[in-house]
Amino acid sequence: MGKRSRTNNSYPEELKMQAVRMVTVGNMSYREMTGQLGIRNKTQ
Repeated sequence: MGKRSRTNNSYPEELKMQAVRMVTVGNMSYREMTGQLGIRNKTQ
């Protein structure tokens, strides 16, 4: 069997900062934040 190709997502700086704010200031769970922003939770 061949290897599966894998793509690495690159997220803009503003999205990263928004994610940090949502978790730290917004008291949101990591899972809620990834769902809301559409980020795969295993990539972070």
